[in-house]
Amino acid sequence: MDEVSRARPMMTTAARVRHPAATTHRRSSLARPGGHGAGFSLIELLAVITMLAVLVALTLPATLRVQTSTSLNSAGELINGQLHAARQEAVSKSHEVQVLFLKLVDSNQIRAVQVRRMDETSEGPVATPITKVVWLPDGIVVEEGVRSPLLTADSSVTGTFTLPGGKNVSYTGFRFRANGSTDNSITSANNFLTLRPANAAATAPNYYTVQVNPITGKPTSYRP
Repeated sequence: MDEVSRARPMMTTAARVRHPAATTHRRSSLARPGGHGAGFSLIELLAVITMLAVLVALTLPATLRVQTSTSLNSAGELINGQLHAARQEAVSKSHEVQVLFLKLVDSNQIRAVQVRRMDETSEGPVATPITKVVWLPDGIVVEEGVRSPLLTADSSVTGTFTLPGGKNVSYTGFRFRANGSTDNSITSANNFLTLRPANAAATAPNYYTVQVNPITGKPTSYRP
């Protein structure tokens, strides 16, 4: 009886011991249901990448259009601001003020504007800048040709000079008189200029037009 009593606990303890292989197999089954890895397969990753590429391709053009429109609006407001400042200077100081549109010689594009006053001296008129050179937003230019006749309406405002840093520019422009009106060469037929994206065609439908009233000198703007 004593020998039997001693054997029973030993059998119970032994029954509680599990084979290591069985434990490992159970954990493996939990980590990999169905025998397959829980992570993404190469095919699944490629599918996700392809979907992202398609999404970017569909949304990028719309994003670029919004950015271009924003830049055009900023450029138009900049030009309007310079014209208002030039006219105000002419009226308040009772002297001629010129608005210059600057073309970079190396790129052959009109990318900046500057306002200067003409001071009368014993040696003749002397030009004095009243604003720094103001650059248009990247990617925006003043178009030349039939949509910007204001650039060449006043043939007396032309020339060249060198910017700080050594960049050579040529310029055209027009004048505000002391009473705020423009020169007589400016009429309702040639009193406007057009801004457009630099990489767009000359007839691009996305543009910004600024018009100057020859009598009052006040600018107005138009966008399609």
